[in-house]
Amino acid sequence: TPFSAFAIIDNNTGKIIAAGGRDRTTDRESRNLAFSTTHPAASLAKIITSSALFEYSNTNPDTIFSYNGRGTTLYKYQLKDKKNKWTRKIRFERAFNYSNNVVFGKAGMRNLKAGNLLKMANNFGFNSDFISDIYVPHSKFEFPSSQYQLAEFSSGFNKKTTTSVVHAAYLSFVIANKGKVPSLKSVEYLRDEEGENVLKISPLKNEAQKLSKESIDFVSKMMKSTVKKGTARGSFSRMRKGLHKKLVIGAKTGSITGGFPHGKHEWITVFASPKGSEDKGISVAVLNINKEKWYVRSGFIAKKLIEYYFNNIRQDEW
Repeated sequence: TPFSAFAIIDNNTGKIIAAGGRDRTTDRESRNLAFSTTHPAASLAKIITSSALFEYSNTNPDTIFSYNGRGTTLYKYQLKDKKNKWTRKIRFERAFNYSNNVVFGKAGMRNLKAGNLLKMANNFGFNSDFISDIYVPHSKFEFPSSQYQLAEFSSGFNKKTTTSVVHAAYLSFVIANKGKVPSLKSVEYLRDEEGENVLKISPLKNEAQKLSKESIDFVSKMMKSTVKKGTARGSFSRMRKGLHKKLVIGAKTGSITGGFPHGKHEWITVFASPKGSEDKGISVAVLNINKEKWYVRSGFIAKKLIEYYFNNIRQDEW
């Protein structure tokens, strides 16, 4: 893969365990790839839209939507309520599982105010600092200037909503923490030349609940079903059975061409935690940027990271 980056967050502490990337054009490590916000968020935005729909409308995972044409496109004619013999119906959860742009565009355009969508994006850390101890450029989520742009932003089918790989992991971190939105931390302490601590980073504060528990439970449910029967199924169906049975895993994928470095951006954000435990586990995000060919899926790398974490780093604890 020409460019690949990842980030891993401890859901219990908010600590960024690791973040990095690889630039194959120079065959060097590139940490900038993980922290740069020049990557279109694509269908990761559907996590935000789903949360907003559950919070501000009567939509739920079983709500039925109709659509015409391919779910991977978003033409203006597809946003009209025209029904014919080719019109299909789909549950909202299944539309999430398979990243149906038309359903999310129509749902956002008809059921959300632009301000509410932007407010939810801000709750997920867009347009603000979400890491407490280092500066990272803000991920961008703009105010929709038209109804069609509201549909574009709701579906993620645009190049104006941009984010970083660390922020992509943060989206799953928020879901894993039941809607509380604390800042992340990357530094535990700083020492001087004599080895004395000169700065100790305080632990995360208990943040106010910015999303309702019901809304988060709905999003969590849809991310879990995406792993079982959606776009992430192929990656995690190949996980070692002994480990897969011990974990609760939820994910969202996305892809779009554009951004910088330019290319086909292929995303996955995942949360994984031990079943029947108070341990919240980890959140992982992987971004691959491909050119003409596909080499390895981001979901495959995320699966390998999760396997390594629970089989090697956490093996003595559960």
